[in-house]
Amino acid sequence: MDISHIPLTVSTSLGELLRFLRRRARLSQRELSIAVGYSESHISRIENNERPVDRASLLALFVPAMEIENEPETIARLLALCEQAQPLPASSSPAPVPSRPGAEPQPVPPNRLPVQLTSFIGRAEELAELRELLAEDQTRLLTLTGAGGCGKTRLALRVGEGMAHAYSHGVWLVELAALTDPRLLVREVASTFDLQENAERPLLAALADFLRPRQALLILDNCEHLVDAAAHLAAALLQVCPDLRILATSRENLAVPGEIVYPVQPLALPPALLGGRPGRADVEGYDAIRLFVERARAVLRGFALSDQNAPAVARICQRLDGIPLGIELAAAWLPLLSPEEIAARLERNLDLPAGGRRTLLPRHQTLTAAIAWSYHLLAGEEQALLRRLSIFGGDWSLEAAEEIAGELPPLAQADVLGLLRRLINKSLVTVERSAEGGTRYRFLEAIREFARQRLAESGEEAALADRHLAWFVALAERAEPRLKSAQQLFWLAALDQEQENFRAALSHSLAQGSVEEGLRLVGALGHFWEMRHHLVEGGRWGAGLLDAAQGRSELIHSPWRAKALFTAGVIAVYQFEDERARVHLEESVRIYRELEDAAGAGAALCFIAITQDRLQQPQQALDTYHEAIRCSQRAEDTWWIAEHLH
Repeated sequence: MDISHIPLTVSTSLGELLRFLRRRARLSQRELSIAVGYSESHISRIENNERPVDRASLLALFVPAMEIENEPETIARLLALCEQAQPLPASSSPAPVPSRPGAEPQPVPPNRLPVQLTSFIGRAEELAELRELLAEDQTRLLTLTGAGGCGKTRLALRVGEGMAHAYSHGVWLVELAALTDPRLLVREVASTFDLQENAERPLLAALADFLRPRQALLILDNCEHLVDAAAHLAAALLQVCPDLRILATSRENLAVPGEIVYPVQPLALPPALLGGRPGRADVEGYDAIRLFVERARAVLRGFALSDQNAPAVARICQRLDGIPLGIELAAAWLPLLSPEEIAARLERNLDLPAGGRRTLLPRHQTLTAAIAWSYHLLAGEEQALLRRLSIFGGDWSLEAAEEIAGELPPLAQADVLGLLRRLINKSLVTVERSAEGGTRYRFLEAIREFARQRLAESGEEAALADRHLAWFVALAERAEPRLKSAQQLFWLAALDQEQENFRAALSHSLAQGSVEEGLRLVGALGHFWEMRHHLVEGGRWGAGLLDAAQGRSELIHSPWRAKALFTAGVIAVYQFEDERARVHLEESVRIYRELEDAAGAGAALCFIAITQDRLQQPQQALDTYHEAIRCSQRAEDTWWIAEHLH
């Protein structure tokens, strides 16, 4: 049947007219979906009037795809039906439910989602599908998968923001990018809800008990390096928490029964026009172009997409495969380079960082190339600072960066602030400001990994790791006595934010045989671990370094080993492992006595008395307490005198 002459007025809805025009253009739904950058299922829903299409998308995408640019009456009819269609709410959040007259306002559910400082571009279809999936009863675990830098985290946060009112106990984010030890995953999640370790109850059981009666959405972000631990945790929680939903992001799925995997694709791109030169109207409706333009305006006031620069902007986004991280990094260079110059550099250098490894997925090559390209545009001193900052386990302070990264040639300590500002301006380092007014710096994970590879290639890694270890040993030793002072809360918070750096330092001390520094760090962090209930972690680090000290004659009778033994013994006391505690503490007392350190001996004797009391040895415990008091009095250690008498 020839449908080319059927009057347009026969179609009474937008979906019906689009179906008519698609068939007239001899396009299948799949062919149209490819042309406009939508999924085939989305096209089907549009034609069934289950999904709206905005005016800009009609003009920029559907009109060219169906070749009706020269049909003004057809376009006018499309736009009229578009105006009649019922739109979705513009906000990402569902409309609030009106309250009854006189009713008290409903409390806002709690959440710990960070406030986003840049706009969210596109992905309307994905947002709608993800919200539908999470609204279905059978969806318990939804995992967003995709290449690094493709926007999984930002999409998950946007979904969480939009569904906050659907969960009476809130939406909660657990960021896992900086966590390297899978054994600490449960504690990391539990800390989001302010749950702490308890010697009488496993932390996983406490977490499950807390979440069991709650209707909540838990976002586990960046699971790929902890995939086994994340899978076991998700399965354990979902089996006993009927109203819990988990939204995970990972480069691979968790492989948990019932998991729904949602691949996150790059942003929609304009098709490459062989031998053609696209104009502004041809490309402006695509999400990748919109993202580039939005970020460009943030760094270059007055930037606008035009017929002149549209071909270069399209080439940039196409060359970067629509990956948001690559596009944002490219846009950040507009104050220095024109779109045409950026596109030309990408054309020349994009595949160089892959090193000829053709087996890598194209998106991986492109993301690596985007980061490498930004790196190669840096001055030599900027490159040096960028790679050196990757030595930090998580985020870092300016003081730490100056001391650790700024005292090796070609950099000086005074150079770091200015160079760091330049890296921030080029979107390679992110700034985070706390409510208390403190400032921290961090990398996006993909950039950190790239910078760490460059550090390993530079030959500087061992020296930087040694400086990192020394600096954090000094920080912990400076903080330790202040944890027993009026400054306790300040220093607890200071140590809290450096935990990933302490872990990195302790790992280096074990890997490189820097056992003395490792023992010093264990001893200095002992009271902090005790106060924060990090007993399992502290005990593991202590055991590893005490084992490494065996056979090191210069350490056997050292004060560092005595203090590490004390830390290990105290942790064992809190874990009710009295025999292990007694062995460590008695050895600690022996060394302290050899060193004539009455303060150290008094502290260790106090905990020996606790073990004796538990072992039903009251007289021995009393004698040991008295000896501990005498030692502390000789040392004039008022803290421990008060502890003994308490």
